[in-house]
Amino acid sequence: MFQLQAAFFRTLMFGQKLAGYLIPTTPPLLFCGPGSSQQLATTLAQQGVKKLLLVTDQALFRLGLAEKILATLAELGVETAVFYELTPDPTDQQIQAGIEAARHHGAEAVLGFGGGSAIDTAKLIAALAPRNLPLDKAPGLLRLRRRGLALYAVPTTAGTGSEVTFAAVITHSQSHQKKPVIDPCLLPSAVALDPTLMTGLPPAVTAATGIDALTHAIEALLSNNANRETDRLARAAMGLIFTQLPAAYRDGNNLEARSAMAIAACYAGLAFTKAGVGYVHAIAHQLGAYYHLPHGLANAKVLPKVLALYSERIPGRLAALARQLALPGDNDQALADAFCQQVTALITGLGIHLGVAELQARDIEAISRQAQHEAHWLYAVPLYLKDDELKALVASLATKP
Repeated sequence: MFQLQAAFFRTLMFGQKLAGYLIPTTPPLLFCGPGSSQQLATTLAQQGVKKLLLVTDQALFRLGLAEKILATLAELGVETAVFYELTPDPTDQQIQAGIEAARHHGAEAVLGFGGGSAIDTAKLIAALAPRNLPLDKAPGLLRLRRRGLALYAVPTTAGTGSEVTFAAVITHSQSHQKKPVIDPCLLPSAVALDPTLMTGLPPAVTAATGIDALTHAIEALLSNNANRETDRLARAAMGLIFTQLPAAYRDGNNLEARSAMAIAACYAGLAFTKAGVGYVHAIAHQLGAYYHLPHGLANAKVLPKVLALYSERIPGRLAALARQLALPGDNDQALADAFCQQVTALITGLGIHLGVAELQARDIEAISRQAQHEAHWLYAVPLYLKDDELKALVASLATKP
Protein backbone atom coordinates (compact mmCIF):
# COMPACT_ATOMS: atom_id res chain seq x y z
CA MET A 1 0.00 0.00 0.00
CA PHE A 2 2.80 2.43 0.91
CA GLN A 3 4.54 1.88 -2.42
CA LEU A 4 1.30 2.62 -4.27
CA GLN A 5 0.84 5.81 -2.29
CA ALA A 6 4.41 6.88 -2.99
CA ALA A 7 3.91 6.20 -6.71
CA PHE A 8 0.72 8.28 -6.67
CA PHE A 9 2.48 11.23 -5.04
CA ARG A 10 5.44 11.00 -7.42
CA THR A 11 3.01 11.17 -10.33
CA LEU A 12 1.22 14.11 -8.74
CA MET A 13 4.52 15.96 -8.24
CA PHE A 14 5.55 15.25 -11.84
CA GLY A 15 2.32 16.91 -12.91
CA GLN A 16 3.21 19.85 -10.69
CA LYS A 17 6.60 20.06 -12.40
CA LEU A 18 4.97 20.12 -15.84
CA ALA A 19 2.57 22.82 -14.65
CA GLY A 20 5.57 24.88 -13.57
CA TYR A 21 6.78 24.91 -17.16
CA LEU A 22 3.36 25.68 -18.61
CA ILE A 23 2.11 28.39 -16.24
CA PRO A 24 3.55 31.77 -17.31
CA THR A 25 5.28 33.80 -14.59
CA THR A 26 7.00 37.17 -14.80
CA PRO A 27 9.91 37.57 -12.36
CA PRO A 28 9.76 40.73 -10.25
CA LEU A 29 11.72 43.81 -11.25
CA LEU A 30 14.67 43.88 -8.83
CA PHE A 31 16.28 46.96 -7.28
CA CYS A 32 19.49 46.05 -5.46
CA GLY A 33 21.96 47.82 -3.19
CA PRO A 34 21.96 50.61 -0.59
CA GLY A 35 19.03 52.97 -1.10
CA SER A 36 17.20 50.65 -3.46
CA SER A 37 14.04 50.86 -1.33
CA GLN A 38 13.82 54.56 -2.22
CA GLN A 39 14.14 53.66 -5.91
CA LEU A 40 11.24 51.26 -5.50
CA ALA A 41 9.13 54.00 -3.89
CA THR A 42 9.84 56.28 -6.85
CA THR A 43 8.93 53.55 -9.34
CA LEU A 44 5.72 52.81 -7.47
CA ALA A 45 4.68 56.47 -7.73
CA GLN A 46 5.68 56.63 -11.41
CA GLN A 47 3.41 53.69 -12.08
CA GLY A 48 0.48 55.81 -10.94
CA VAL A 49 -0.18 54.47 -7.44
CA LYS A 50 -1.98 57.12 -5.36
CA LYS A 51 -3.21 55.05 -2.42
CA LEU A 52 -1.01 52.42 -0.82
CA LEU A 53 -1.27 50.03 2.12
CA LEU A 54 2.13 49.35 3.70
CA VAL A 55 2.14 46.05 5.61
CA THR A 56 4.76 45.56 8.31
CA ASP A 57 4.98 44.23 11.85
CA GLN A 58 4.73 46.07 15.15
CA ALA A 59 8.41 45.74 16.03
CA LEU A 60 9.63 47.26 12.76
CA PHE A 61 7.02 50.00 12.93
CA ARG A 62 8.04 50.96 16.47
CA LEU A 63 11.73 50.92 15.51
CA GLY A 64 10.94 53.46 12.80
CA LEU A 65 12.56 51.38 10.05
CA ALA A 66 9.80 52.33 7.61
CA GLU A 67 9.98 56.08 8.31
CA LYS A 68 12.31 56.89 5.42
CA ILE A 69 10.28 55.12 2.77
CA LEU A 70 7.05 56.54 4.21
CA ALA A 71 8.51 60.05 3.98
CA THR A 72 9.57 59.44 0.38
CA LEU A 73 6.12 58.14 -0.52
CA ALA A 74 4.51 61.21 1.05
CA GLU A 75 6.80 63.53 -0.93
CA LEU A 76 5.81 61.68 -4.10
CA GLY A 77 2.11 62.20 -3.36
CA VAL A 78 1.30 58.60 -2.43
CA GLU A 79 -1.26 58.45 0.38
CA THR A 80 -0.08 55.57 2.56
CA ALA A 81 -1.89 53.74 5.35
CA VAL A 82 0.10 51.37 7.57
CA PHE A 83 -1.15 47.98 8.74
CA TYR A 84 1.04 46.43 11.44
CA GLU A 85 -1.35 44.28 13.47
CA LEU A 86 0.40 41.01 12.74
CA THR A 87 2.70 38.59 14.51
CA PRO A 88 5.15 35.94 13.30
CA ASP A 89 3.13 33.21 11.57
CA PRO A 90 0.21 35.56 10.81
CA THR A 91 -3.20 34.11 11.51
CA ASP A 92 -6.27 34.07 9.33
CA GLN A 93 -7.84 36.68 11.62
CA GLN A 94 -4.89 39.05 11.23
CA ILE A 95 -4.83 38.63 7.46
CA GLN A 96 -8.57 39.27 7.27
CA ALA A 97 -8.09 42.46 9.30
CA GLY A 98 -5.47 43.55 6.76
CA ILE A 99 -7.86 42.86 3.89
CA GLU A 100 -10.46 45.07 5.58
CA ALA A 101 -7.83 47.79 6.14
CA ALA A 102 -6.96 47.79 2.43
CA ARG A 103 -10.61 48.08 1.49
CA HIS A 104 -11.23 50.85 4.00
CA HIS A 105 -8.27 52.84 2.67
CA GLY A 106 -9.25 52.27 -0.95
CA ALA A 107 -5.74 50.95 -1.60
CA GLU A 108 -4.63 50.55 -5.20
CA ALA A 109 -1.47 48.71 -4.21
CA VAL A 110 0.13 46.89 -1.29
CA LEU A 111 3.75 47.05 -0.13
CA GLY A 112 5.10 44.27 2.08
CA PHE A 113 7.86 45.72 4.28
CA GLY A 114 9.56 43.31 6.66
CA GLY A 115 10.28 39.62 6.98
CA GLY A 116 8.41 36.69 5.54
CA SER A 117 5.36 37.17 7.74
CA ALA A 118 4.81 40.76 6.59
CA ILE A 119 5.40 39.93 2.93
CA ASP A 120 3.16 36.83 3.04
CA THR A 121 0.42 38.93 4.64
CA ALA A 122 0.84 41.63 2.00
CA LYS A 123 0.53 39.04 -0.76
CA LEU A 124 -2.76 37.72 0.57
CA ILE A 125 -4.16 41.18 1.23
CA ALA A 126 -3.32 42.25 -2.33
CA ALA A 127 -4.84 39.09 -3.79
CA LEU A 128 -8.09 39.10 -1.80
CA ALA A 129 -8.95 42.74 -1.02
CA PRO A 130 -10.59 43.46 -4.40
CA ARG A 131 -12.55 40.21 -4.63
CA ASN A 132 -15.15 38.18 -2.77
CA LEU A 133 -13.18 34.94 -2.39
CA PRO A 134 -13.22 33.98 1.32
CA LEU A 135 -9.81 33.64 2.91
CA ASP A 136 -10.45 30.00 3.88
CA LYS A 137 -10.89 29.14 0.18
CA ALA A 138 -7.45 30.44 -0.78
CA PRO A 139 -5.12 27.65 0.55
CA GLY A 140 -3.92 25.10 -1.97
CA LEU A 141 -2.64 25.19 -5.52
CA LEU A 142 -3.86 27.73 -8.07
CA ARG A 143 -6.99 28.79 -6.19
CA LEU A 144 -6.66 32.54 -6.92
CA ARG A 145 -6.37 32.46 -10.73
CA ARG A 146 -6.15 36.23 -11.28
CA ARG A 147 -4.11 39.07 -9.83
CA GLY A 148 -5.51 41.48 -7.28
CA LEU A 149 -4.01 44.81 -6.27
CA ALA A 150 -0.53 45.80 -7.43
CA LEU A 151 2.03 44.21 -5.11
CA TYR A 152 5.53 45.32 -4.09
CA ALA A 153 7.98 44.00 -1.51
CA VAL A 154 10.92 45.25 0.55
CA PRO A 155 12.44 42.45 2.66
CA THR A 156 14.21 43.56 5.84
CA THR A 157 15.70 40.10 6.49
CA ALA A 158 17.73 37.82 4.22
CA GLY A 159 15.98 34.51 4.62
CA THR A 160 12.46 33.74 3.50
CA GLY A 161 12.80 34.69 -0.16
CA SER A 162 9.09 35.47 -0.01
CA GLU A 163 9.71 38.57 -2.11
CA VAL A 164 10.31 36.43 -5.21
CA THR A 165 8.00 33.47 -4.60
CA PHE A 166 4.34 32.88 -5.41
CA ALA A 167 3.60 31.23 -2.07
CA ALA A 168 2.24 32.47 1.26
CA VAL A 169 1.30 30.73 4.49
CA ILE A 170 -1.81 31.18 6.64
CA THR A 171 -1.95 29.95 10.26
CA HIS A 172 -5.44 28.92 11.32
CA SER A 173 -6.35 30.59 14.62
CA GLN A 174 -8.21 27.62 16.08
CA SER A 175 -6.53 24.50 14.70
CA HIS A 176 -3.00 26.02 14.60
CA GLN A 177 -2.53 24.42 11.20
CA LYS A 178 -0.35 26.20 8.66
CA LYS A 179 -1.89 26.23 5.21
CA PRO A 180 0.14 27.30 2.17
CA VAL A 181 -1.36 29.29 -0.68
CA ILE A 182 0.50 28.72 -3.97
CA ASP A 183 -0.38 30.77 -7.04
CA PRO A 184 1.58 32.94 -9.52
CA CYS A 185 -0.85 35.75 -8.67
CA LEU A 186 1.08 36.19 -5.40
CA LEU A 187 4.33 37.18 -7.13
CA PRO A 188 5.28 40.84 -6.47
CA SER A 189 5.82 43.05 -9.50
CA ALA A 190 8.87 44.84 -8.06
CA VAL A 191 11.25 44.20 -5.14
CA ALA A 192 14.01 46.18 -3.41
CA LEU A 193 16.94 44.33 -1.80
CA ASP A 194 18.27 47.15 0.38
CA PRO A 195 21.04 46.00 2.75
CA THR A 196 20.87 49.22 4.77
CA LEU A 197 17.54 48.01 6.16
CA MET A 198 19.21 44.85 7.47
CA THR A 199 22.19 46.28 9.35
CA GLY A 200 20.22 46.62 12.59
CA LEU A 201 19.17 42.97 12.71
CA PRO A 202 20.27 41.22 15.91
CA PRO A 203 22.79 38.39 15.36
CA ALA A 204 20.22 35.76 16.38
CA VAL A 205 17.76 36.95 13.72
CA THR A 206 20.53 37.15 11.14
CA ALA A 207 21.45 33.54 11.95
CA ALA A 208 17.93 32.10 11.88
CA THR A 209 16.86 33.88 8.69
CA GLY A 210 20.12 32.94 7.00
CA ILE A 211 19.59 29.26 7.79
CA ASP A 212 16.07 29.60 6.43
CA ALA A 213 17.61 30.65 3.10
CA LEU A 214 20.09 27.77 3.30
CA THR A 215 17.23 25.33 3.90
CA HIS A 216 15.45 26.66 0.81
CA ALA A 217 18.58 26.11 -1.28
CA ILE A 218 19.28 22.60 0.06
CA GLU A 219 15.69 21.37 -0.21
CA ALA A 220 15.42 22.81 -3.73
CA LEU A 221 18.60 20.94 -4.72
CA LEU A 222 17.27 17.68 -3.23
CA SER A 223 13.80 18.02 -4.75
CA ASN A 224 12.72 15.60 -7.46
CA ASN A 225 11.32 18.64 -9.28
CA ALA A 226 14.70 20.35 -9.51
CA ASN A 227 16.00 21.34 -12.95
CA ARG A 228 19.08 23.05 -14.36
CA GLU A 229 17.73 26.53 -13.67
CA THR A 230 16.78 25.82 -10.05
CA ASP A 231 20.03 23.95 -9.43
CA ARG A 232 22.06 26.89 -10.73
CA LEU A 233 20.26 29.34 -8.46
CA ALA A 234 20.29 27.07 -5.40
CA ARG A 235 23.97 26.24 -5.76
CA ALA A 236 24.85 29.92 -6.02
CA ALA A 237 22.74 30.65 -2.94
CA MET A 238 24.30 27.83 -0.93
CA GLY A 239 27.82 28.97 -1.76
CA LEU A 240 27.08 32.57 -0.79
CA ILE A 241 25.44 31.55 2.49
CA PHE A 242 28.31 29.37 3.68
CA THR A 243 30.78 32.21 3.10
CA GLN A 244 28.74 35.34 3.85
CA LEU A 245 26.35 34.36 6.65
CA PRO A 246 29.11 34.04 9.30
CA ALA A 247 30.43 37.47 8.22
CA ALA A 248 26.99 39.10 8.52
CA TYR A 249 26.49 37.38 11.88
CA ARG A 250 29.81 38.68 13.24
CA ASP A 251 29.38 42.23 11.93
CA GLY A 252 25.86 43.38 11.24
CA ASN A 253 27.12 46.57 9.58
CA ASN A 254 29.04 44.66 6.91
CA LEU A 255 27.12 45.90 3.86
CA GLU A 256 28.98 43.56 1.50
CA ALA A 257 27.91 40.52 3.51
CA ARG A 258 24.38 41.90 3.95
CA SER A 259 24.05 42.50 0.21
CA ALA A 260 25.36 39.02 -0.58
CA MET A 261 22.91 37.43 1.86
CA ALA A 262 19.99 39.39 0.40
CA ILE A 263 20.92 38.11 -3.06
CA ALA A 264 21.40 34.57 -1.73
CA ALA A 265 17.95 34.59 -0.14
CA CYS A 266 16.52 35.86 -3.42
CA TYR A 267 18.27 33.12 -5.44
CA ALA A 268 17.11 30.45 -3.00
CA GLY A 269 13.56 31.81 -3.18
CA LEU A 270 13.57 31.67 -6.97
CA ALA A 271 14.91 28.10 -6.81
CA PHE A 272 12.36 26.68 -4.41
CA THR A 273 9.50 28.46 -6.16
CA LYS A 274 9.98 26.02 -9.04
CA ALA A 275 11.61 23.04 -7.30
CA GLY A 276 9.72 23.17 -4.00
CA VAL A 277 10.95 22.33 -0.51
CA GLY A 278 10.44 19.19 1.59
CA TYR A 279 10.21 17.55 4.98
CA VAL A 280 12.23 20.23 6.78
CA HIS A 281 9.69 22.89 5.91
CA ALA A 282 6.72 20.60 6.42
CA ILE A 283 7.81 19.86 10.00
CA ALA A 284 9.01 23.41 10.73
CA HIS A 285 5.63 24.80 9.70
CA GLN A 286 3.93 22.65 12.33
CA LEU A 287 6.43 23.65 15.04
CA GLY A 288 5.69 27.27 14.25
CA ALA A 289 1.95 26.71 14.38
CA TYR A 290 2.01 24.71 17.63
CA TYR A 291 4.71 26.55 19.58
CA HIS A 292 5.16 29.88 17.75
CA LEU A 293 8.74 28.93 16.99
CA PRO A 294 10.11 31.44 14.42
CA HIS A 295 10.23 29.78 11.03
CA GLY A 296 13.95 30.20 10.38
CA LEU A 297 14.80 28.90 13.83
CA ALA A 298 12.49 25.92 13.36
CA ASN A 299 14.19 25.10 10.06
CA ALA A 300 17.59 25.33 11.73
CA LYS A 301 16.55 22.78 14.35
CA VAL A 302 14.91 20.37 11.89
CA LEU A 303 17.45 20.53 9.04
CA PRO A 304 20.27 18.49 10.70
CA LYS A 305 17.85 15.68 11.61
CA VAL A 306 16.42 15.39 8.12
CA LEU A 307 19.86 15.53 6.51
CA ALA A 308 21.10 12.78 8.87
CA LEU A 309 18.24 10.55 7.70
CA TYR A 310 18.96 11.37 4.05
CA SER A 311 22.64 10.56 4.64
CA GLU A 312 21.60 7.04 5.64
CA ARG A 313 19.04 6.53 2.88
CA ILE A 314 20.22 8.59 -0.13
CA PRO A 315 23.89 9.43 0.49
CA GLY A 316 24.56 10.06 -3.19
CA ARG A 317 22.25 13.08 -3.22
CA LEU A 318 24.11 14.71 -0.33
CA ALA A 319 27.50 13.72 -1.73
CA ALA A 320 26.80 15.92 -4.76
CA LEU A 321 26.29 18.91 -2.46
CA ALA A 322 29.46 18.08 -0.54
CA ARG A 323 31.47 18.09 -3.77
CA GLN A 324 30.25 21.58 -4.58
CA LEU A 325 31.65 22.76 -1.24
CA ALA A 326 34.89 20.87 -1.91
CA LEU A 327 34.47 18.80 1.25
CA PRO A 328 36.75 15.78 1.81
CA GLY A 329 35.53 12.20 1.41
CA ASP A 330 36.55 9.03 -0.42
CA ASN A 331 33.03 7.83 -1.23
CA ASP A 332 29.42 8.97 -1.29
CA GLN A 333 28.76 8.03 2.33
CA ALA A 334 31.82 9.86 3.61
CA LEU A 335 30.92 12.92 1.55
CA ALA A 336 27.30 12.83 2.73
CA ASP A 337 28.43 12.64 6.35
CA ALA A 338 30.86 15.52 5.76
CA PHE A 339 28.06 17.65 4.33
CA CYS A 340 25.83 16.95 7.36
CA GLN A 341 28.69 17.89 9.68
CA GLN A 342 29.34 21.11 7.73
CA VAL A 343 25.70 22.18 7.97
CA THR A 344 25.50 21.37 11.68
CA ALA A 345 28.75 23.21 12.35
CA LEU A 346 27.44 26.30 10.56
CA ILE A 347 24.19 26.25 12.55
CA THR A 348 25.79 25.75 15.96
CA GLY A 349 28.55 28.22 15.11
CA LEU A 350 25.83 30.84 14.73
CA GLY A 351 24.73 30.27 18.32
CA ILE A 352 21.65 28.21 17.50
CA HIS A 353 20.95 25.44 20.01
CA LEU A 354 19.71 22.21 18.48
CA GLY A 355 16.73 20.35 19.86
CA VAL A 356 13.17 21.60 20.36
CA ALA A 357 12.57 22.07 24.07
CA GLU A 358 8.95 23.10 23.40
CA LEU A 359 8.03 19.78 21.77
CA GLN A 360 5.32 17.95 23.75
CA ALA A 361 4.89 14.17 23.49
CA ARG A 362 1.13 14.56 23.13
CA ASP A 363 1.61 16.66 19.96
CA ILE A 364 4.02 14.38 18.09
CA GLU A 365 1.39 12.31 16.31
CA ALA A 366 -0.60 15.34 15.12
CA ILE A 367 2.54 17.22 14.05
CA SER A 368 3.76 14.17 12.12
CA ARG A 369 0.40 13.63 10.44
CA GLN A 370 0.07 17.27 9.37
CA ALA A 371 3.69 17.45 8.19
CA GLN A 372 3.25 14.28 6.15
CA HIS A 373 0.11 15.63 4.52
CA GLU A 374 1.86 18.87 3.60
CA ALA A 375 5.03 17.20 2.33
CA HIS A 376 3.34 14.51 0.26
CA TRP A 377 0.65 16.66 -1.34
CA LEU A 378 2.77 19.74 -2.02
CA TYR A 379 6.47 18.84 -2.26
CA ALA A 380 8.51 16.56 -4.54
CA VAL A 381 10.49 15.08 -1.64
CA PRO A 382 13.52 12.95 -2.56
CA LEU A 383 12.11 9.97 -0.66
CA TYR A 384 8.81 9.17 1.05
CA LEU A 385 8.72 8.42 4.76
CA LYS A 386 6.22 6.04 6.32
CA ASP A 387 4.02 7.18 9.21
CA ASP A 388 6.21 5.59 11.88
CA GLU A 389 9.42 6.91 10.29
CA LEU A 390 8.18 10.48 10.26
CA LYS A 391 6.83 10.15 13.79
CA ALA A 392 10.24 8.90 14.99
CA LEU A 393 11.94 11.79 13.21
CA VAL A 394 9.68 14.35 14.88
CA ALA A 395 10.14 12.70 18.29
CA SER A 396 13.91 12.85 17.87
CA LEU A 397 13.75 16.65 17.70
CA ALA A 398 13.39 16.71 21.47
CA THR A 399 17.08 15.81 21.65
CA LYS A 400 20.19 17.13 19.97
CA PRO A 401 21.44 15.30 16.86
